[in-house]
Amino acid sequence: MVALREEICGVCGSGQCPGCFKASTVQNEIYYDDRETLVFVGSRNSGKSTSMTLHLLGMIERGEIRAGERIMICGPDYTQLMDGTVKTFDYWFGEIAGLITHKVNGNKPSRMLRGGIEVLCRSGMNPDQTRSKECRLVILDEVAQMPMEMLELASMNLRPTGMRPKNDPRVFQLLMSTTPRGMNWFYRRYGK
Repeated sequence: MVALREEICGVCGSGQCPGCFKASTVQNEIYYDDRETLVFVGSRNSGKSTSMTLHLLGMIERGEIRAGERIMICGPDYTQLMDGTVKTFDYWFGEIAGLITHKVNGNKPSRMLRGGIEVLCRSGMNPDQTRSKECRLVILDEVAQMPMEMLELASMNLRPTGMRPKNDPRVFQLLMSTTPRGMNWFYRRYGK
């Protein structure tokens, strides 16, 4: 469990262990937000990737993502994906929460979490590799650097894996974070 809202950690009792984290106001808001689409536009080092990762961690800790479901994390290119987004994910899910049971790096990186939750890590350089993944949640990190097709494909991937009860009230979420990149497709769609 990550101590997000409290300054004193229930694990160490002091607020000094790596799991003790003082979240910003925006990070606290995102942590519990259950809207279908979340967008965080901020400068470098504003905590965008951490916010999205903590939101995902909170969903798993609250039981909102169930065993056997799939998550997809996308970065604009392989280097940014692995050096930024996946590194942040591995820190919070591996080192802090201890949820990662298996890691695959290379051409199509992935992570397996306790409870059989699969995490696909994909680059925005090749949008076709994100087709037909049936994900409970998709994170597009630095989305303004990706082609618009990534947004379209991410939206299509937000659907249940296998059979889903008719009365399932859960929301399938798209989380986007980015640094402003001028008046590109992202600005035209969300910035006005």
